Amino acid sequence: MNVVTTVSREWRNRMLMQMAFCVGFGLWFFYDGAVTYPKHNGRIAQYQAVVARGETAKWSAFAAKNGWPGQDHPAPYSSAELKTQFVLGAICVAAGGMTIVWLIIGRRKQMSSDGQTVCGVRGERVPLDAFISVDKRKWERKSIAYAFYMQDGQRRRLTIDDYKFVGAEDILKQIEEQIAKKQPPPAPST
Repeated sequence: MNVVTTVSREWRNRMLMQMAFCVGFGLWFFYDGAVTYPKHNGRIAQYQAVVARGETAKWSAFAAKNGWPGQDHPAPYSSAELKTQFVLGAICVAAGGMTIVWLIIGRRKQMSSDGQTVCGVRGERVPLDAFISVDKRKWERKSIAYAFYMQDGQRRRLTIDDYKFVGAEDILKQIEEQIAKKQPPPAPST
């Protein structure tokens, strides 16, 4: 049976959401560093000027007229705190960019099987009769299984990810059927 997997909608949507969150947080950091923190520092400077002139009684009315809180303000943000907002913003936007690149690269990947050979995500071609065992400990929680095979005298592993690739379960069934064919029949009980 021929099986060709495709990237799942859930995985694609997860990557898009991750990218949106990263870029959104990055823009939020940029906004705080460029707008919110400087406005706060401007209010602090005006408050400190009012305090220096000894006109603190007028501050509440002045603050209310500008839509600011009338109480004392904490210390202004330092230049290091402002720079931190831009650094964090750049990191978040870069993470969002890396996520979209990963999505673009990942959507072209696939697994396939022609009933005789399994072609993995990285292009490895493994004959079905080379598989020797399957580790399904993560299958129930994460839809990930590891199929082990022998190649060039070495034991190797092929990852089967049914969360990312729709149809990977069919490939896993083919591998399990092939392994079951190689198992000796159970000894009769006496």
